[in-house]
Amino acid sequence: MTENISYTGVLFRSSSPFVPETSLELRLQLAVGTKQDHASEIRCKGAVVRVEPRNAPETPIAIAVAIRDYRIVRQAMLRGGRLGIPKNTDTPSKAGRRPQ
Repeated sequence: MTENISYTGVLFRSSSPFVPETSLELRLQLAVGTKQDHASEIRCKGAVVRVEPRNAPETPIAIAVAIRDYRIVRQAMLRGGRLGIPKNTDTPSKAGRRPQ
């Protein structure tokens, strides 16, 4: 379950432990408005930077992941089931931008 997300990272809860520096590929689906058919998906790559232990056995572990690269895939591509993503429906990845 995603607990917090920002431009630089994601904090989520998991029942499975991860080791710091583990590389991950994440797909986060976002709903726009009140209908799920307007969803977009963030596809990102990152690495585990922090693991917070459980307070109790039934409590999920908190995993912090630093995002290294991402792209946003728009709803039309998700519904179409296509593997290729045309340039005009995909936002540029963070890795392709220069710091301002």
